[in-house]
Amino acid sequence: MYCYLTRELSIVKIFSRLNYPLILIITLILILFCLITSALPQENQSVVEAPINPAFLEYNSINGNNIADEGVPLGYIPSPVNSSIFKGVGTEQMETESFPSSYDLRDYNQVTPVKDQGNCGDCWAFGTYGSLESYLKPGEITDFSENNLKNLNGFDYGPCKGGNILMSTAYLTRYDGPVLESSDPYNPSSGSSPSGLSPVKHIQEVLFIPEKESALDNSGIKQAIMTYGGVTGSFYYNEAFINSLQAAYYYPYQAKANHEITIVGWNDNFSKNNFTYGPSGNGAYLCKNSWGTTWPDGNQGYFWVSYYDTVLGFDELGVFENAESVDNYARVYQYDPLGFVGSIGTIGSDSIWMANIFQSKADEKISATGFYTLVPDTQYLVQIYSGVTSTPTSGTLIATSSGTIGVPGYHTVTFTPASLSKDQKFSVVLRLISPGYNYGGAVEFPISGYSSGVTSSSGQSYVSSNGDLWADYSNIRTNGNVCIKAFTISQDTGSISISSIPSGASIFLDSVYTGYITPFTLTRISMGSHIVRLTKTLYNDYTANINVNPGETSTLSAIMTLKPSTTTPFITSTSTVTTPIITQTTSFTPTETVFTTLPTPTIEVTPTTTTTMTPETTPTSPIILPLPDVTNSSRSIDSDSLYRDLNGNGIHDFGDVVLYFRFIDWISLNEPVWYFDYNKNGRADYGDVVALFYML
Repeated sequence: MYCYLTRELSIVKIFSRLNYPLILIITLILILFCLITSALPQENQSVVEAPINPAFLEYNSINGNNIADEGVPLGYIPSPVNSSIFKGVGTEQMETESFPSSYDLRDYNQVTPVKDQGNCGDCWAFGTYGSLESYLKPGEITDFSENNLKNLNGFDYGPCKGGNILMSTAYLTRYDGPVLESSDPYNPSSGSSPSGLSPVKHIQEVLFIPEKESALDNSGIKQAIMTYGGVTGSFYYNEAFINSLQAAYYYPYQAKANHEITIVGWNDNFSKNNFTYGPSGNGAYLCKNSWGTTWPDGNQGYFWVSYYDTVLGFDELGVFENAESVDNYARVYQYDPLGFVGSIGTIGSDSIWMANIFQSKADEKISATGFYTLVPDTQYLVQIYSGVTSTPTSGTLIATSSGTIGVPGYHTVTFTPASLSKDQKFSVVLRLISPGYNYGGAVEFPISGYSSGVTSSSGQSYVSSNGDLWADYSNIRTNGNVCIKAFTISQDTGSISISSIPSGASIFLDSVYTGYITPFTLTRISMGSHIVRLTKTLYNDYTANINVNPGETSTLSAIMTLKPSTTTPFITSTSTVTTPIITQTTSFTPTETVFTTLPTPTIEVTPTTTTTMTPETTPTSPIILPLPDVTNSSRSIDSDSLYRDLNGNGIHDFGDVVLYFRFIDWISLNEPVWYFDYNKNGRADYGDVVALFYML
């Protein structure tokens, strides 16, 4: 229907030779029809797609080369999504007014060894795992397979033809990786990998760090390094601009990124005179490369990039974090194996509604959803409906969640689990409000030469401008899907309640550390027999077999007796320890994993009376050792049973935070960890550093 007044006037002219009253009546009817239909919602017209990244179109038009003229391997290619949208600072980012003038993750054992990509354009895979492996250290020393990522990412580019952070994110969040290096060793000349390998982690969070606004706008990158570890970043490499003797690189001209590395530190005072072409000021980032340890000129694979470089920090930046146990969820529902390819929005609005309809494969509970946000401080509303029919909101609302996400990226949002019946259709409805950006919804669709393998069916993905009237996205974009995942857990679970044990005892379930809060209840435990072990310094270990039935709570009360000698070996939740009162221990390394097929349990405090212990000899105060090479005259515990004054100057200040960073491994081995466990996860780790900073 062509509802334009000019069209109506032309109709009047055509029929002007006929009966005038009849013409007038016909014209009025047509105009009235146009007015009525134009007032109806037109979902296909109001929901639109964002333009494709011009850099991506240009790269593909010239069939970009991933090997530099100098013969060194590169491999970064732009994605269809313009990373310039990831700008601004979200409220979730720590508001740090100042940072140390220099910082190096290697000083904190938070960088894995330099690798060599060989003559293969897959630097993006090494940048990805440079970040993820750094995030897990020092608690977990893991070597992931770049070979598997480059070969099985699912995109159209060949194994050595390049990639980017969104390709890595798609591969990891669909649970195809990471797999261990030992399972699929690196081979730059091979495009094949073993089939059927299982991931060893589930990646639930990927952050897209907003680009810099200027050369000295470095707070976002510095904060990410201190909080999460290595940051993967892209820059433009040209051999003429590297000063190999100083391992210093600075490119002063406009260019598009062609190589990806891992940023692992910085030095505000790194001299501008170290660069071949001097920038206007001092300062540089320490970067880990993937060209082996002999580059550049024997500098062990690390080099410096000036703050004033025109590309690094102004292009793709990301952090791969929140690597969880593969037992965190029983099942994932998804239609977007290639993930975030483009974005959609509502004309004239920063709000967009999207939804997926799935069919449950078992009696289970939906407990989380995964989706992308594209700008800082995106507001989200998640609604879960069961028993849906023709549209996402046609069923019964069974769960909701809402909030604001400060940093763009892929996120997992949890909520109170809601029951689903086998073969029941359910929906995940998502509303996003992306401040200042009108294309806030991440979608997947086929792009020739990039994601041509994407497929979809009707009745899967839906979009809406208002949340009431829905359009099937496959009717708008052929083979298009919205990027929303659903995560479920098993229905068949029970609980274990543990009480009557000394406060501060460490608790293990099936040899896995779960915490030391007492009394408490572990929920969502798998059915069957489990071994519960309780340990505490100076007390004898207590071990019990306990049977768990679905829907029931099994209670364990334990009395731990004092050890006959303070030199008796005992189990700790960290690793080998030697202190003045402990001469021998047994090593035990805790992990995040708690159950074989079920999620990590939540811990709920229950009002249970604790049995009073009467030990023969109990230290009146904890033994806090001074940090190595630190004059630590004050070693008293605060009123909340935490120890904050690490440098012994009588106050809690930023110097204590720095010392915790520096000596985190030593603290894990030599101190009573619970007095230094600021984030209450049962061990000394980098989360405690962040928590200690917040306590300032």
